[in-house]
Amino acid sequence: MGHSHLHAHPQPCARRQFLRRTAGVLPAALTTTSLSPLRAAPETGALRADSKGEPEPRRVFDAHLHCPAEKGELWQWYPVTRTFAEFVAYLDKTGVERGIINSQRCQKNGTPAEFIAGNREVARYVEKYKGRFLGACVVNPLFIDEALREIEDCRRQFGFVWVGELCNYMQPSYKYTIKEFELLVSQVVKLGMVLDVHTELDEMEYIIAKFPRATVVFPHFGDDREWEHIFKRIGLVAKNPFVENDHLSCGV
Repeated sequence: MGHSHLHAHPQPCARRQFLRRTAGVLPAALTTTSLSPLRAAPETGALRADSKGEPEPRRVFDAHLHCPAEKGELWQWYPVTRTFAEFVAYLDKTGVERGIINSQRCQKNGTPAEFIAGNREVARYVEKYKGRFLGACVVNPLFIDEALREIEDCRRQFGFVWVGELCNYMQPSYKYTIKEFELLVSQVVKLGMVLDVHTELDEMEYIIAKFPRATVVFPHFGDDREWEHIFKRIGLVAKNPFVENDHLSCGV
């Protein structure tokens, strides 16, 4: 559920405002304690930070949480949490105190009715567990009119600041080069939101070049099929003047 991210954010002021609004949100499974010396907590295995000589538990914020849908959709290689209650209990067990959630109902069935229903599930969970979760809006640009309305509704009605994770290989699939995706990104920029988009290396290159005004999170460094791309991805972030690479580690 937690994954490393490459983070593109060309607008430092907007970034600072976003971080203030989200109480220190950073990509991936991150911690909010200071960079003081760490040691393992024997009873839990969690890292602890010394503060005035007293050990404190590390506080983890995970920005990549695919939560189970009420209809039963899961995105787990080996099903572990089949309900949202089990999902929360699992996060408790692993020490994840807060995070950004999106619904698998949006991903598995990319039609407007389904991604709207999935986003409403997320809004209900955010309200029920107030202060613990931030909601992420997932849409499909092939249904651009509904997608643009849904992004705005999620922003204005529910306070979502995150769009994605968008995965263009889910059905119905699409390419990031289509005009509708460009309109979607424009909407995200206009509303001051963050775009979380799953990419291959060439798609990542395209998005960085095409959308310099967007604040983008690129989840995943790569996989076992493209391990040589990992450093190419990091290099791609590092060499672009509007992209920072200070979020490449999981601990902050």
